[in-house]
Parts: sequence; C-alpha cells; structure tokens
Amino acid sequence: MAAYNGPVDHDTEVLVIGAGILGALIARQFAENGLNVSVVDAQAIGSGATRHAPGLATPSLQRAHRQQTMRGVQMLAGLAQQHHLKPRLVGALHVASRPDDADALRGLVAELQADGLDATWETDPSVVPAGFGGGLRIANSMLIDPVLLTTRLLQQPNILVKQHVEIQKLERVHRHVMALAPGYSVRAGAVVLATGAYTGLLSPYLADSMQVVRGSVWRSQPQPKAMACASAPVVVDGGRLVATQTADMRVWVGAWRWNSRSTDDPAHDARAYLNRHMPDLLAETELWMSAVGITSHDGSPLIGSLSGNQRSSAGNVFYALAPGRFGLAWAPVIAEQVIDLALRPRKA
Repeated sequence: MAAYNGPVDHDTEVLVIGAGILGALIARQFAENGLNVSVVDAQAIGSGATRHAPGLATPSLQRAHRQQTMRGVQMLAGLAQQHHLKPRLVGALHVASRPDDADALRGLVAELQADGLDATWETDPSVVPAGFGGGLRIANSMLIDPVLLTTRLLQQPNILVKQHVEIQKLERVHRHVMALAPGYSVRAGAVVLATGAYTGLLSPYLADSMQVVRGSVWRSQPQPKAMACASAPVVVDGGRLVATQTADMRVWVGAWRWNSRSTDDPAHDARAYLNRHMPDLLAETELWMSAVGITSHDGSPLIGSLSGNQRSSAGNVFYALAPGRFGLAWAPVIAEQVIDLALRPRKA
C-alpha cells in the first residue's frame, strides 16, 4: 500500500468492508468494545451472499470444525433472541448420494453423540427424500432470516453504515489505512475485509489463498403451507446441495461445486433435485440465479492480518473470509476471532 495524500471524507476507528452477516457480526463486536465503526458495501445491506442464503445454521460434521460450529449455532440463537427474532429449531438431515458415503454417515452417530450433538439415524419416508433410504439428522440446527438479523446487528449508535460505496483501493498513511472509492475516501485505524469473493480485487495475496466456488440457487414464491423440507432441511453430500424452506416460507434449493476443478453445472443438480422431489413447485419459481462464493484450500475459514506489525492494530488490515459450506454457523466464531486478533494482538 502506497502513501496517500488526497482528501479525507470520513474518519473512523474501524472500517468493515462488507455489510453481510459476517461483516455485521464483526462490526457489532467492535462496537460493543467501545470503538466507532463504519461499514461500507458496494451494494445494500445483506444484498450479496447473505440475501441468497437459506438461513440454515447447522454444525459441520468434520471433527476439526465440529465444536466451533456447534458453538456458533448457539451464539446465533442468542443473538437472534436478543434482537427479537425467533429462530426456528430444525433437525438438519444429512444424506449421501452413494451407498458407501451413506454408510459413513450412519457410522458417525455414536461419535457425534459423544461430542454433544443430538444425532440420530432417520429412516422415516416422510422426512427422508425418496432414493436416499436414510439420513443423519442433527437436531442442533436452526433457521433464521439472515438479512433481517444482519440489519438489526448494524442498528447501533456507534455503527455508521454507508451503502453503495465500492472500495477499490487501500493505501497506508502513517498509522492509518485509506480506503478509496470513486468520489469518496475513508481513513481508518483498522480495516476488516469481509467481502467474500470480491476480496481478491483488493488483495492479490488473498486471491491466491482462496478457491472460487460456483453455485446455482433456486427459490420459490412464498408457500401457504409448510413443505416436507421445512421440518428437516436436507444437506446432500456434505453441502453439495441444500434444500430447505426458509423463514419466509419460500422453498430454497442451492447446489455448489466446492471443487474448483469441476466443470459440471451446479444448476443441473438443483433442477434434478427439484424434478425428482418437488416437481410441482417449479411452477412457483421466483428466482433462478448463478452464485459465486469462496472457500479455502482445506475448508477452514481464513482469518488474519495483512500487516506485519502485531504490536498494535493501528493501520492493520484484517481479513475474515471463506466460511465455506457451514458459513452461517462459522460466522459468529469468525467474528470473535477477528476481534481477538485486532484488540489483543500478539506480544513481540
């Protein structure tokens, strides 16, 4: 980052770039620590990945991520209640398209129970979609409206939100960072990148640490009654496809290609699932869209600092990226870790 000598339109202690659920959680924690926080987004609040997410918070089955994502779901439930939202408790149903993978899921039941999860093997045909035979049900799950929660998290006196501001460049000036948008500049003591797939435009270094994920999302018009997927959101092959009924009664199906080398079209998976399990709902289509996300090479979130000086957070640029397949459960945990990194930096 080069030195900046131009005008300054706004000063803030912390600038969070990205007004999705993760950026909102980070901003809230900084604000609760007594700092003045500004949040900017190239679009509107929660209009990126947050707006097109189903709002399903469920723990990861990976042992390395299990405890943290379990705690993340609990943290989200508390935040939702604190902001007068009512999360809907559900049992996420994990199914597998191959018999050997289904056997592996069934073999996890005892291990998950030992780790504190309410896990059972489910065979009820009214819950398990046809063709899967059985599924691993995780009761420690919930559905929330992620855009509404994002909006309420940002409604605090010491959080200033500016929408439709696209930060295109970061430059250092003494112990601050200048964030530059067309016709607008912000000087901040610290900057946090919570910009998802757009982060690579601001940091080539981080671009090399991420994999772009292609997705396809289908959403129905609001339905007058609950569908079978309302009681048990379905997670196919560890998140390759998710089907659920969201908090606003829309049915949501999303398919993803988590392997960046895959050339298959995720829209084919979403359409095939709909044709097999909910063909009548295709007439109720409200939205078909392509989606782009990011993940790290090992599936763990990316959290850190782009600045070499860990003695002080002043002038540092932090990043919180790639929550991956279980992003909503990861989000409050990632926010907590960013705050810890920024406010309690390592001693020399």
